[in-house]
Amino acid sequence: MKLSILCLCLALFQATPVDGSLYEDALAFLSTLYSQGWTGCAILPLELSLMEPCTLSMYLPDMAGGFIIGMGGNDMLDLELEIVGEGFSIRDALPDDFPILEISPLESGRIRYLVITALDMIHGSREEDAVIMWALSPVLPDSV
Repeated sequence: MKLSILCLCLALFQATPVDGSLYEDALAFLSTLYSQGWTGCAILPLELSLMEPCTLSMYLPDMAGGFIIGMGGNDMLDLELEIVGEGFSIRDALPDDFPILEISPLESGRIRYLVITALDMIHGSREEDAVIMWALSPVLPDSV
């Protein structure tokens, strides 16, 4: 189930137009997710410096499953996401510019921080734009 949802997200991203800006691409991606029932969609544009973590406080509603998604700009080679909660952390360990972290309904209310780090860039870049998105859907406690 988790793998099929991840594959669906990746397939949707590949279908978005690539001729627009990073923010427009992210909006198109979130619009697709919203139309498929992910009602809690949000987007946050950032400018990241190479190897300088950006830590954001994050408070999500209890019992809301979904995804936190990062999208790097043209020169971003490796964008890392890590969510830190009460007694746990989840990190995307794959080197890419489109990391996806899945949030279970049991973890969502315990998340406190999101750490975003640009680990690698091309063309000698030291700064690059990125977009962080989240798509959530409430889950009934009986179905967990």
